[in-house]
Amino acid sequence: VESILPRSNPIYKIIKDKEGNIWISGNKRYGLIQMTRDLTMRIHQEGGLAQAQTIHKTDAGLLLVGGSDPKNYLFCYFPTIDSFVNLSVPLDFAVKGNFQVTDIITARDGTYLLATSHGLLKYSFAENNNHKNQIKRINLEKVPIDEPIRALHQSEDGTLWISTSSGLIAYDT
Repeated sequence: VESILPRSNPIYKIIKDKEGNIWISGNKRYGLIQMTRDLTMRIHQEGGLAQAQTIHKTDAGLLLVGGSDPKNYLFCYFPTIDSFVNLSVPLDFAVKGNFQVTDIITARDGTYLLATSHGLLKYSFAENNNHKNQIKRINLEKVPIDEPIRALHQSEDGTLWISTSSGLIAYDT
């Protein structure tokens, strides 16, 4: 097994997918790392994946990866084609400076919440082919709409816990 050399590039997330691959995100030198079942290391740096900080496995087993570009911020891995598909749709706000998805969770309503360097985003898949996937920035009211969001957790009672650069917020969904 090849070693991942220590640098000032932290690992943010490690998960195992339903095929038994280990996925590692956060190391900017390598990009998104896939460790296969036979311990072969594969590097994914296409699009916004080179600086991916987060990976999310849905209940259905889909692997979602948050990117680092306002045009390449959400990817889905499809093992049947052994490739990532960019699911990003245009943002409805201007991005100033760097953009990063720092966490992804599945909301209780089946949509996906993306913690980003520019606030909280809600991503919805189209239910049919007549509509496109949608992205919307959520106004948390207690913090600026573009407050960097670090991490998310939805508790069983429906409370969304949001870690920001200035503290912790409990948001009733």
